[in-house]
Amino acid sequence: MLCNCRENKEIRSQQARTSVETAKDVQNDKSLKSKAEKERRLREKQSNNTKIFIDERKTAAMRQEKRKEKLRKMHEDQMKDLSKYVQNVRTFVKDSNA
Repeated sequence: MLCNCRENKEIRSQQARTSVETAKDVQNDKSLKSKAEKERRLREKQSNNTKIFIDERKTAAMRQEKRKEKLRKMHEDQMKDLSKYVQNVRTFVKDSNA
């Protein structure tokens, strides 16, 4: 779970950096003459970034869900093995006392 939190923080910080860089790029773009052109271009880039960010978060969520399911399965298998071991020990102790 700790890994997922760290991954989410990294994704969000990278996305924030990208947003800031996009805004700077648009403001420094000399080909955009008017304020309206700059605002329009910024909205376009932000819209594209938003789509990309949503996809990244969906992908991360799917990856995290796969990890959780894998851990859940591993835990289930370990519990079965442990139950079998305990049952064998009980049988052994019971047989040696008899």
